[in-house]
Amino acid sequence: MAISDVSWLFNALNVNTIQSIFSRLMSPQKQNSGGELNVAPIVSTASMSNLSLSGCVVDVIWTSQTTDGLFGRLLVDGSEVCKACTNLADRIEDGQYTAVIDLSPRLQYRCPHIHVPKRDQAAGGDAGLRLHIANSPTQSLGCIFPGTSIDGDAVDDSTDAFNDLMSRLPQGGRSFQVVISSAIAS
Repeated sequence: MAISDVSWLFNALNVNTIQSIFSRLMSPQKQNSGGELNVAPIVSTASMSNLSLSGCVVDVIWTSQTTDGLFGRLLVDGSEVCKACTNLADRIEDGQYTAVIDLSPRLQYRCPHIHVPKRDQAAGGDAGLRLHIANSPTQSLGCIFPGTSIDGDAVDDSTDAFNDLMSRLPQGGRSFQVVISSAIAS
């Protein structure tokens, strides 16, 4: 069986499922006698949240705020690619997440799908949080928009920035890490 024959499986599995399987494989196994076999290391929850299958890291660093939006920088593997925007009220909490490029049912194009466990659980499975083309915080319910520059309460040239970003991200169902943080002084 060729790898391409099972690529649909990798696209169908979400990161939480993969992490759950990986965690079970790496946890010590109980013997029938009640003792533990020390054949596998114990993997902490913290190290599981850092799992990045492709090694690619996208950093979103919020640097300014308006009445309804957050604006900042978007970096891939430490190099700034574009600016970023999201809705202040519905923003994704600062933290580390896993993402994969797949087809958005709502947008009808391929874009990074950010798996945010708290929001996915609250939505009953998938909150649909993505990194996609748009310009204004009012167009967001938590998604992040790329732009070439920040212009008042919007980002400019979102399509150009999105295309540049997509050319730098892992394709073929390989996941990558998204780290969201704020550099805005309180």
